[in-house]
Amino acid sequence: MVPLLSLKLFLFIFCLQLALIKAERKPDQVIEFFRHGSRAPFTPYDPTWPVTELKRLTTLGMVQHYKLGKSLAEKYPHLVKNGYNHNDFYLISSTAERCIASAMSQVSSLFRGKNSVLTENPQKRLQQEIISKITPFLEKDEINRGGFVPIKIDAFRPGTQEELIFSPDRPQTCPMYAEYRKESQDSDEMKQGWNMFEDAVQKANQVLSESQQVTNLSSLAHAYDTFIVNLYEKRPLPGNIADPQILKSFKWGYAYYVNVVSRCSERNPLLPFIE
Repeated sequence: MVPLLSLKLFLFIFCLQLALIKAERKPDQVIEFFRHGSRAPFTPYDPTWPVTELKRLTTLGMVQHYKLGKSLAEKYPHLVKNGYNHNDFYLISSTAERCIASAMSQVSSLFRGKNSVLTENPQKRLQQEIISKITPFLEKDEINRGGFVPIKIDAFRPGTQEELIFSPDRPQTCPMYAEYRKESQDSDEMKQGWNMFEDAVQKANQVLSESQQVTNLSSLAHAYDTFIVNLYEKRPLPGNIADPQILKSFKWGYAYYVNVVSRCSERNPLLPFIE
């Protein structure tokens, strides 16, 4: 019969070995899915945003992805220790500038201070632009990580299968998209939604300028897109709106609008292929 003390000691050693094995286990591969960082509004609803910046990644969005890249480098040092090699590191992005810039910001940080197999940087101008914008917002000790190395960001080509997967409801990939979208705009659901949020809209219109008046759910969606972007970027809201109830109503109105419009995808003939 095994003495109780010996049994306890055996179990302790066994558990300790399991803990050490678990601690030493490291992933051989990491698959990451991410969206772009903070961006500028889609429309010129707020004239304080330069037209050239609309839809593009902001400096805040670049810094967000830079910090994400740093955290990944700290979490998986064994995967980045050999530096950047585009044959080992595969990244695909949509062709939107905000998405490519987000990827460039994150990956530049991920491999900062490492080596790169690239001798010529095909996107040197974009990388330099991003580095110059984010540097003033980084902690002073960041320079201790070393310099930036050339990074290549691939974007899928229009008309490819990747575009269908990433953007199934774009007019370029669905010939019927415009028809479905107009149908949703004229639907009874859209009219009912307007009735639900009209009171909040009237309160907002009292402080909004003439060019920013909200007259339907579509313009409400454009307004809220600007509201949420300005909040993230710590910029004044149009009309200096501060009433949380108005903002809450606009948020739900925006969600309702997107839900109705997105139903055109349910009739997208490409959807079965995409799924």
